[in-house]
Amino acid sequence: MKSKLNPVSIGSFVIGALILLVVGLLSFKSLYFLNKPLRFVCYFDESVQGLDVGSRVKLRGVPVGSVVSIKVQYDWKANKSEVMVVGEIEKNAIVDRSGHSIQVKDDFMLQPLVDQGLRAKVDLIGITGMQFVQLDFFDPKKNKPEIPDGHSPYPVIPTMRSGISQLKENLLEVADHLKEVDFKKMTTQVTTAAAAIERLANFIDKNPSALIFGRRSRKEKK
Repeated sequence: MKSKLNPVSIGSFVIGALILLVVGLLSFKSLYFLNKPLRFVCYFDESVQGLDVGSRVKLRGVPVGSVVSIKVQYDWKANKSEVMVVGEIEKNAIVDRSGHSIQVKDDFMLQPLVDQGLRAKVDLIGITGMQFVQLDFFDPKKNKPEIPDGHSPYPVIPTMRSGISQLKENLLEVADHLKEVDFKKMTTQVTTAAAAIERLANFIDKNPSALIFGRRSRKEKK
């Protein structure tokens, strides 16, 4: 004879499975929030070519997180665009001198670091062309934070211009100055000076005593 399935047993099994599923989801959610990395946003007013989602975030050269989002944010009023980079700092990535983790969980904990000079900039990985977000501390008086108007989805870490951008600006400035130089006049002056030096060298070669007694006048020669 075939045994009949007990509806009560089936119902208990389903309820038990649902309870285990809910407990598992709650446990997973709790673990996620306990280990949830801090997300932050940076606004770069320059090209970030070579920076991609997944690129490293480093603090003084040490990997502490990664980039999770890159978007171009356009300001209609100012007719200006900025690159909005969202990154995250992993839990336990920063420790104090005793080896205990420094839990930077929210804006209230990040802001004191910004006040102490925490800044972000893009930097190159060797000559690969790939970039990463470099976090470091600078003099807050010389590097005052410039935070764009409007609501930011995450705590904001102010940015600094990269070394590459500064180099480009310096080269453009040098090029502008070179445009103002009168190379034709300079070449003429150099040519005249070179001819005078050549005449002096020929005279000394013919009259080596002139180095000691000086050049005599025509009357003295007589």
